Amino acid sequence: MSTARWIDLVMGLLFVVLGVWGLVPAAGGMILGVLPMTTGLSIAALIAGAVLLFGTVSTEVAHGSAALMSVTFALVALLGLVSPTLFGLTVLNGWSIGLLAVSAALLFYDWLATPDTGLAR
Repeated sequence: MSTARWIDLVMGLLFVVLGVWGLVPAAGGMILGVLPMTTGLSIAALIAGAVLLFGTVSTEVAHGSAALMSVTFALVALLGLVSPTLFGLTVLNGWSIGLLAVSAALLFYDWLATPDTGLAR
């Protein structure tokens, strides 16, 4: 399996776990006491995880799903810096913005820097 597909697999599993964990009622709506999670954010994390897990089908699909999710995560992280409530849609804090920014950077690497050799399908 190519590096791009491995990155999509790990990131997809991370976001699916965060999405499922966010649907479980927690004290104060926080995961591990640092990540605020609402039902909307949980559903968004599940969708992001599903898109990334779909990227494990082939290397070309992995690059496409990484492109989509890296741009999305980067935009949401930048919007979170401007408006921590995402203009009234949900709540983001420094930890969730950091998670989105690191995820975007890793997925940008997945999209642009991992080789597409065509050998590992």
